[in-house]
Amino acid sequence: MTRMSQAGSRLLFDYLVRLGENSMLESAELDFVWLEDSLCEALVGAGRRLSNIHLSTSGTKLTDRGIVALIEGCDALKTFAMDDVEGNNTASVGSYHFYNTQCHRSSQQNSMDET
Repeated sequence: MTRMSQAGSRLLFDYLVRLGENSMLESAELDFVWLEDSLCEALVGAGRRLSNIHLSTSGTKLTDRGIVALIEGCDALKTFAMDDVEGNNTASVGSYHFYNTQCHRSSQQNSMDET
């Protein structure tokens, strides 16, 4: 899904809550106009089988709480990418990609390890 509005984010949140733990969701690539921790937590509730998550957002209330919830709550997670995520978190500038628990910060010229 791309450029999801705040209203769209709320609808997705409601849908994920209804799906719950019985969800078969394995991959999510979401581009939000608005992203916050509660949506990340709902994604965890319905996405314990998620192996790939790719988030992008231009406006956000996302904090470290939401990021940690995704990384720690999705048991099968292999790849976690955040592109152009801005918010109230320690990783608020630029793009980050996590592959099998290693973090790589993307820059315009190259990638650097942030471990």
